[in-house]
Amino acid sequence: MATVTEAQQFRWRLRIKWRTLWIMLLVVGWGTVIVGIAGAYLFKWHWTGFEITQNGTLWDWLQLLFAPVLATALPLVIREQHNGTDSGVSDQQEAALQAYLDRMSDLLLTKGLREAQPGNNVREVARAWTLTALQRVGKNRKGVVLQFLHKACLIYKGEVIIDLSGADLRWADLRHSKLKRADLSGVDLSAADLSNSDLSEANLSGANLSEANLSGANLRGTELNGANLREATYRGNN
Repeated sequence: MATVTEAQQFRWRLRIKWRTLWIMLLVVGWGTVIVGIAGAYLFKWHWTGFEITQNGTLWDWLQLLFAPVLATALPLVIREQHNGTDSGVSDQQEAALQAYLDRMSDLLLTKGLREAQPGNNVREVARAWTLTALQRVGKNRKGVVLQFLHKACLIYKGEVIIDLSGADLRWADLRHSKLKRADLSGVDLSAADLSNSDLSEANLSGANLSEANLSGANLRGTELNGANLREATYRGNN
């Protein structure tokens, strides 16, 4: 099961504090306005500014004092809300990754995934979970999924347990990844960062590598038949 980390709890508490501050500012501001209106029209408090006078009014003081507070607090609140949204998305992606790793570990340890024959339901379930996870975990965690599959010996060329053809690895951060002999045929790696990765003897036939960064990648013995290499970057490749 995915767990809530201390960092996530801290972000949630901080988000609640900012929302509380913003609510307090709104309550104080509108409360002052309502009291001013009521005082002006019920108790003839002319100094509130909701009736025209020649003296300084409550409305003048609100503009002088309260507006700078709002001007200072509002950008902070908006920024925190934006960060909170980003953090929320990141938390969801991390939870999706942990859930995937837990499920796959269960298939490996209790369902015999490595020994499953082609067409076996366990293989089909593992492939479905993998393709779904790659769409949910975000570009920075796709590499974790791929490295897990490689280290678990599930995507070795000629010994493939999980077929990754059609997998969404767009924009994936795969820098310095160890993917020797990996079968990535038919995978969408467009705009992925594969710089300094080890792709030696890997199968990338039919893969979409358009705009991918392959600078410094080890491509010794890599199969690239039918791969889309449009605008891909190569520098210092082996």
